[in-house]
Amino acid sequence: MSQKLSPEQKALYRRVDEVLTHGGTLNMNQYILLIHGNAKSASSQEEWNSFFTMGRESGLFVGGSGIEDARIMIGDPTAKPSEHIVGYMRFDADDKQKVLDLLQKHPIVVHGGSVELCEMARE
Repeated sequence: MSQKLSPEQKALYRRVDEVLTHGGTLNMNQYILLIHGNAKSASSQEEWNSFFTMGRESGLFVGGSGIEDARIMIGDPTAKPSEHIVGYMRFDADDKQKVLDLLQKHPIVVHGGSVELCEMARE
């Protein structure tokens, strides 16, 4: 009897395959997506759920979170908090274009807002 794999399990198997294919090292770049709070219209929970499902099934989406309004600035007293950043997401990909293609369906982008993709430094 075979059992159906969840999207998370499929993504995990793709990652394991990627590790084995690249000689035991995960040859992926890491990206952080800064989500701006500038959408022109509101997105629905259904749109977010759909995007998270696509992200998980692609194997690219690692995690993320919204950012609360309670921000504490440390250091330079003249610095201003980045209040336009309302969340972040993490992605791993061997090809940046895969992430860029997925982000065309991001609810903030779909509703006329912007997101900022930054490649993280490798150690």
